[in-house]
Amino acid sequence: MEFASDPIWQQLEGPDDGPLVIFTHGAGAGPQSEFMQAISHHLVAEGIGVFRFEFEYMSQVRIQQRKRPPSRQPKLQQELASVVSTIKQQQPNRSLWLMGKSMGARVAFQVADALEVEGCIGLGFPFHPAAKPDRIRTHELANQRAHNLVVQGERDALGHREFVATQSLPSNLYTHWVPAADHDLVPLKSSQITAQQSWYLIALQVAHFIKDPEWRLSLYQ
Repeated sequence: MEFASDPIWQQLEGPDDGPLVIFTHGAGAGPQSEFMQAISHHLVAEGIGVFRFEFEYMSQVRIQQRKRPPSRQPKLQQELASVVSTIKQQQPNRSLWLMGKSMGARVAFQVADALEVEGCIGLGFPFHPAAKPDRIRTHELANQRAHNLVVQGERDALGHREFVATQSLPSNLYTHWVPAADHDLVPLKSSQITAQQSWYLIALQVAHFIKDPEWRLSLYQ
C-alpha cells in the first residue's frame, strides 16, 4: 500500500495479512527517525505489518527543511482517522492496532474508540509537558479498547516511574517499564544496553502483546 506523492517510508511494511500497526511519530522526529525505523524493522521480523504515518506538519518540516510546531490535537486526530479509514477499506480483514511515540501516542489513544481498532500502544507517553507535572494528561489514556499498552522509561522526564505511580490509570492499560531509560527509551550507559538493543527488546514486548491474547489478558489479572 502506498499513497500517491508520499515518501518511500510511508508504506505498508511486512506481511500482507495478520496484525497491522499504524505507527505515528512524536512532535520532533518523523517516520524516518532511527527509533521508528528500528521498532518497525523488528516488528516486521516478528510477522507484524507496520505503516509508519507522517502528519502533515511534519511533511512540511521535511520538505521545507525548517522546524515548525505540531498541529493542534483535533487536526492531528482527524489526519490519523482519515488514513486509518483508508487502510481499513484497503485491508478490511486485518487486526488493526494504533501505536505512537510520545505525541503520536496521545493522538492514537484519543481516536481509538471512534476507529474501532484492537488497541493502542504508547512508546514514551507524555504524561505531562516538560517541566510541568501539574498539567497531567492521564485522561487522554481513557478509551474502551479491551487492552492497551504503554512502554515507558523509568527516567522519562515526561512521566517517570515515581510520578506515574501516583496517578490513577485506566484498568485496561498495562504499563511496561524500561529500566533506567529516558523518554526515547534509551537506558543509561551504565546499564551497558545500547539504544538499538533496548528498542529491539521493546519491539519484542510489543509483538508479544499483539500476538498472544492469552498472555495479554493475564497482564490485567
